[in-house]
Amino acid sequence: MCLFGLIGVMVLLASLAHPFSLLLDAAGVIAGLVLAKLAIDHTKFEERTGGLFFRTHIWIESIVLFLFLSRIVTRLVMIYTIEKSSQSPEQLQSQFSSPLTAGVFFLLVTFYLIYYGNVLRKGTRMRQKAA
Repeated sequence: MCLFGLIGVMVLLASLAHPFSLLLDAAGVIAGLVLAKLAIDHTKFEERTGGLFFRTHIWIESIVLFLFLSRIVTRLVMIYTIEKSSQSPEQLQSQFSSPLTAGVFFLLVTFYLIYYGNVLRKGTRMRQKAA
């Protein structure tokens, strides 16, 4: 979790020079916070024989997974079409520095850090109460 946060900070520092990218990064963070809050509110913890388990809200997890996979597919299609075209290296570079990718990345970073940090905190608290 710390490594994921560190990567997020490094990407954020790299985007400080580009205001539009920074705007989409902030939108990704806000969307990640909203989705994490919804997921936290709908998470169910269960104590069963053998340990403590949790169930996430399937639709929220599906939305996050869909955003991630759709962005990867979009980038792969873009790479495929660029390979078939005859563009200059400068034009290719502009195609690969998409602020939207960074926005989706920050949505994922924020969601997973907040959500799973909360799951770890609640799980630890529940185990301490049981002991």
